[in-house]
Amino acid sequence: MITITLIALLLFSVVLVSALLTKQVRKVAIASERLDKPNERSLHGKPIPRGGGLAFAIVSILVWCLLAVALSVSFATLVGMILPLSILVLTGWLDDKHNLKIPVRLSAQCFASVLVVVVLGGLDHIDIAGVTIDLGWLVWPVTILWIIWLVNLYNFMDGIDGIASVQGIVAATTMGLWYGVRSDIGMSLICFVMAAAVTGFLYYNWPPAKIFMGDAGSLFLGGFFAIQTIVATVNFGIPFDAMLILLSVFLADASVTLVRRMLRGEKWWQAHRSHFYQRAVQSNLSHATVSLSVLSLSVFIAFFATMRAMEIGQAWVWLFLTVFVLIACALIVTHRESMHSVSLNG
Repeated sequence: MITITLIALLLFSVVLVSALLTKQVRKVAIASERLDKPNERSLHGKPIPRGGGLAFAIVSILVWCLLAVALSVSFATLVGMILPLSILVLTGWLDDKHNLKIPVRLSAQCFASVLVVVVLGGLDHIDIAGVTIDLGWLVWPVTILWIIWLVNLYNFMDGIDGIASVQGIVAATTMGLWYGVRSDIGMSLICFVMAAAVTGFLYYNWPPAKIFMGDAGSLFLGGFFAIQTIVATVNFGIPFDAMLILLSVFLADASVTLVRRMLRGEKWWQAHRSHFYQRAVQSNLSHATVSLSVLSLSVFIAFFATMRAMEIGQAWVWLFLTVFVLIACALIVTHRESMHSVSLNG
């Protein structure tokens, strides 16, 4: 019988094991000189070990397997998560070591995405602001593009100490609560374990970071939330826009920045420092301040997402409030950036 005490003990153990394994991964990364060295586009001043996300990925996958034995997590759901995520982790780990070429990375991501759709099915419909759109023959391309975009989005957004970790913890915890309300203890614990594993890693990733999660961790996080979108929408009837709202801090920053760079004719596929969170750091805010701000904003918006997931109130209201808050935050960053520029030039 699963009790609150057992769950608390499990999650505490996951946090502890993840932290200990992160420490070991850090030692190996230093010994093998797998370091993220500063360049003109980075926001850190000294070489930092990378690839720490491998630790929370391994812990999560192992505990999920144990949960599948103890609880009624469907075999298809488990396979549809673990196999694609393992491919993404392996790809990220190899990229952290050898800097894989873009076609190689995209091929692996496409294969993992196709595997998800084959095993779990695709997004046959999406609900946005109360309007249901039947995707019909677009199920496969839309779902695959969604997975690939989220996978790369988390990679783009993992650019300062702690930011991807805190967002991942909030999003996974929120989804765990959603599944818990729907009385699916298995899926709920899968999300809570994800949050706990990242929390253990955050001990070493919090500013000033002692290790970065690298592609191994960012691809794993992006893939996890992409898969959870499918599970939540198809199996639990959670509106698609609830997930959009929940992930909107990262979705908005990455998407708006990408569009702006493309419109300017910039090489959008190259590393840069024009994300809003990067601009906030460049406006003289510390990594800790920006990550804490993202944490607070993510928790605040998670409330809107939860209201939408529970279908409380008008659907469009929660989407509108989310967009309003994000625009306000973008304007604040832009204003700070402008004022900082004036102070430097004055």
